[in-house]
Amino acid sequence: MNTLSDTAASIREINLAYLMLAQRLLRSDRSVAEARFGFSAKAADLLVALSAIQVTKLASAPHLLCEFRFDDRSMLSTLSRPGGESQAAPAEATVALA
Repeated sequence: MNTLSDTAASIREINLAYLMLAQRLLRSDRSVAEARFGFSAKAADLLVALSAIQVTKLASAPHLLCEFRFDDRSMLSTLSRPGGESQAAPAEATVALA
């Protein structure tokens, strides 16, 4: 594979994981998911209603669908600690970044 194909495949994988996580969290605790992901109620409605085929198509967008929000000082300091000093579990860090 060439670099362009590798990049497109990586973007697709990230998008798919992001969309699936967002759908799962929206279905389990909508208000928390909307706050964590920064979704409006309308965007959350649309995302929850997507079928698996639609999610897969959307994940194939040529750009990242997620947004990295590094605006929380405590989150940044936790994530930036060297080595094993971080108290946040990888899954918790992923949700915090979402």
